[in-house]
Amino acid sequence: MRGHATAIGGRVSNVGIEDLLAVRSQFGLLTEAARGIVDEVAVALGTWREVARDTGISRAEQDRVAPVIALPTTPVLRRP
Repeated sequence: MRGHATAIGGRVSNVGIEDLLAVRSQFGLLTEAARGIVDEVAVALGTWREVARDTGISRAEQDRVAPVIALPTTPVLRRP
């Protein structure tokens, strides 16, 4: 699988909530608003397998992309 990356504050790997919060003001967001958005995204990602299954995406394909969506180890979900 090819890799894709989005730089957050100049970082392209191991981006965590601290990195997201550090650039929040560039988007006109207060800390609590930025945390709320992170929480909303985490909730949405938490159901990705159900959505994938319901839309006919095979288990093999889900397993192929799972490493980049794996929520339990996603740094964003760990709050400072």
